[in-house]
Amino acid sequence: MITDLLQELKQVSELKRIPETQLQWLAEKGQVNSFIDGQKIFSKGDIIDSLRILLRGEVNFFVEQAGTCGMWKQLRRERLQANFHTLG
Repeated sequence: MITDLLQELKQVSELKRIPETQLQWLAEKGQVNSFIDGQKIFSKGDIIDSLRILLRGEVNFFVEQAGTCGMWKQLRRERLQANFHTLG
């Protein structure tokens, strides 16, 4: 599983310049999460306690302005999402 996750991380364009030893660390410490379509994964005001890397799927970001909620940004990848919690 760690080897598979390492290979997935190597395919993420934003991580291409990260040394393999650091990607290996992420693969060992990471946790792969799956979410159903439409599931909220975080909300405004949530504490940021992890690094999330979208490996497959789509994430839509919504913002509220003047009482109206609208889509702000959409991210897509053809892989899984991994969640890396802070150590503590």
